Amino acid sequence: MQYEMRTYLVPEGRMDDILARFRDVTMGLFKKYDMECLGFWTITKPEEDYALVYLMRYESAELAKISINCFL
Repeated sequence: MQYEMRTYLVPEGRMDDILARFRDVTMGLFKKYDMECLGFWTITKPEEDYALVYLMRYESAELAKISINCFL
């Protein structure tokens, strides 16, 4: 198994937009390309949204490389 933790720094005031995109678009793309998202979390600084972190799992390092190329 290959695991990958991804972190997106979110511009101030845009967390709702990012979460909506994950819900409405990104999760569908993960499914389409057989990418397994184990979960995702938000990290906050006091009084502002800061980052979206999520954990992916792949059967192999080769499949991880292939799936990353789907988004480039």
